[in-house]
Amino acid sequence: MESSNMPMGPLTDGDQQLQTVLESYHAVREILRRFSARRKLCGVSVLILSVLTSGALWLLVGETLPKAILWLGAVLSTLTTAITSYVYWSGMLQTIASSLALYKVIGKFLVRLRSEAVPDNEYWEKVKSFEFELERLQAGHVEDF
Repeated sequence: MESSNMPMGPLTDGDQQLQTVLESYHAVREILRRFSARRKLCGVSVLILSVLTSGALWLLVGETLPKAILWLGAVLSTLTTAITSYVYWSGMLQTIASSLALYKVIGKFLVRLRSEAVPDNEYWEKVKSFEFELERLQAGHVEDF
């Protein structure tokens, strides 16, 4: 009886093809996770800072605390604007959208690769396209996929 720890034989061409595409799939998923987590952090920060910079809060604070504290409101308001601008200008949302699109395309190709034989020329065309798009995402050059 074979043990599950025994090394398997050499990979077949189909296994190698599948492994290559899976590596791209996992790399795109990692980019997606990283940018989604950053976007979520920025969104929560803006939400909290928006509450902290509301006019009613600072009207109350201005009446009970020294006027110098009002500068804190100006700083928080500026920070809120800076974070919002960062999310917009950094291309974070476009990176997430492009990553999702590429993730979907690679996923569909994986399903096809697992269910039928794909000609070598088509396989390499797709793999090189995925690698190129992945490099663009990693480098921050984002356009629609």
